[in-house]
Amino acid sequence: SSVPRRALCYPSSPRACCFKNQCQNKTIEQCTCEDCLDLRQRIVAERHHWYPHSKQCQMTYYDPTSACKMLAEKNVKHIILVGDSLVRHFFGALLILLSGRMKDGAMLPDTKPGDRDYCGYHLQFDEKYCRLMADRERKICNSTIQLTLREDYKLPLLPNSVEFIREKENQVILFSTGLHSGFDFPSTKLAVEKYIKALGDRIFQQNSYTNHTRPRMLFMTPHYPGLMKRARYLNNHQGPKDVMLYTNKMRTFLANYSIPTFNTSALTNHTFSFDGTHFGFGLNLQLAHNLLNY
Repeated sequence: SSVPRRALCYPSSPRACCFKNQCQNKTIEQCTCEDCLDLRQRIVAERHHWYPHSKQCQMTYYDPTSACKMLAEKNVKHIILVGDSLVRHFFGALLILLSGRMKDGAMLPDTKPGDRDYCGYHLQFDEKYCRLMADRERKICNSTIQLTLREDYKLPLLPNSVEFIREKENQVILFSTGLHSGFDFPSTKLAVEKYIKALGDRIFQQNSYTNHTRPRMLFMTPHYPGLMKRARYLNNHQGPKDVMLYTNKMRTFLANYSIPTFNTSALTNHTFSFDGTHFGFGLNLQLAHNLLNY
């Protein structure tokens, strides 16, 4: 690969500081130089509480009862997520939050007890076998609200969700795309323009979150890439600069349709990702709370 690689030093070892591509015995304070890399300074989402930077922005942390009450007040009948594996994880976190079941809230109701034990908790997020147990459609809040995941993760697949969504009332639609197209903005822009036109202009007229009958739509940005990102992906237009450039272009483009951007970069930058692309329970649950506050 032509992508330069850095040594990663175990954060719990005596030589946790990577200095000039060698693991050395330096304190956290000493390991802040330009040539330093220190996993001790990476945030592990599950070990932290998250607070808005602005004190004027107060977060509500929902439980199933308070979340259902809020969604009823907003007249939400259907929450639809469209996209790739990042969206699938986010959907799983929503299911866990709204069910109140941390161990198996993202699993299918008929999952076998042995699989519930094996795939419980953090393994609900992207252990390959456990994906088979992931629920993709569920009624919540005493069957008053529908949650649906549409895994239309590639640009050619976007039209598959059109008939499912088109101009229906009381919906919240979150979509994300780009990861499987190398964040190629021109091709994404063309595909999304066709997608928006096919969905019907009514969705995008006064896309206001105070209007509780019209469908409400927003775009979730790709996550900021982490240190564990494979070189072949970094070399395929998925590096930090590529993600930020794509995010900014999509924000500007979608503003023309009054589609807001649900930006995840503030939470995913400097937060530890288990494979450089995906995150586990802690960060996805925080994103779910952020959406409900939105």
